[in-house]
Amino acid sequence: EEALLSVHEWLGAVVCGVDSKCSRAGNDARGAFISSYHCPEPSTQVSRLFVADWRGFFTPTCAIELLSLLRQHMVQEGLPFFGLVLHRFDSDPTRMSSNSQNLLLSHSSELSIICTQDGRFCLFKSPK
Repeated sequence: EEALLSVHEWLGAVVCGVDSKCSRAGNDARGAFISSYHCPEPSTQVSRLFVADWRGFFTPTCAIELLSLLRQHMVQEGLPFFGLVLHRFDSDPTRMSSNSQNLLLSHSSELSIICTQDGRFCLFKSPK
């Protein structure tokens, strides 16, 4: 869906540390080069945003468990959605552990998963 694509792009900007208040400075070419990201309209400013950054080795099973925990937290807190960005490496020794996990974590170096309050998941995969 188009709405989830906007959420995916916004999530990527948050993960990369882009300041969403940056905008083009009129016709200044430098401003446009530095940041052309802006929040699409209509937009809603929220009072809170939680960004967590876990680094290290996670098996596909751990990633699936994290997805489940985040979904439970979203429902408990009444959040409208959550996003999870996963990075996979070709040298990952667990990547062939099971068929169901391979469907989630194979053939892509980066996955973004967005879950909405109604339980829908949307998966964005980077090209191999």
